[in-house]
Amino acid sequence: SIDNIMTTLFKSKKNHNKPSIRGKSLENDLRTLLNDERSYNISLKCSDGVTLRACKNILATRSDVFNNLIFNKSKAEIKNIIFTKINSTVMKVILEFLYTSNIKKVDLTVKDFIEMYYAANCFKLNELQKDIIEFTKKILNDGDKDLGKQLLSQYVEIFTIKSYNGMSKLL
Repeated sequence: SIDNIMTTLFKSKKNHNKPSIRGKSLENDLRTLLNDERSYNISLKCSDGVTLRACKNILATRSDVFNNLIFNKSKAEIKNIIFTKINSTVMKVILEFLYTSNIKKVDLTVKDFIEMYYAANCFKLNELQKDIIEFTKKILNDGDKDLGKQLLSQYVEIFTIKSYNGMSKLL
């Protein structure tokens, strides 16, 4: 449907719904860690008011942007970060990608889809940006003009008109 984009940006051969044995799969172990409150030491307040928690060492290791936000030069310990343009639905996808380099199948609105590209761009997650671009190309090549128009409309709401990136070239 036009209202939701069903995405599978990464094709994982594993069944993520089955309980896994620790140590058998790094991806599954890190996905388990993402949901383990004992490892949380940073709060991420999203634009919709929802606060998510994560492990700052994983975020900093996987993203230079998070590394700079968390371990800034002031030496002050950062425990909270506020994101005014990234909602919790999108941030959950970003966290899953940062922890596992993979994303399970997710339901995203057109707005969330473009916001996910915005977040991937902000956090300099090049592989995720490429996968989003490839998925967008597939949508446009399949001839869904209404969805293409919605994507463009949402893009110009989130990005400035002068933004030049992979998505602006495509849309």
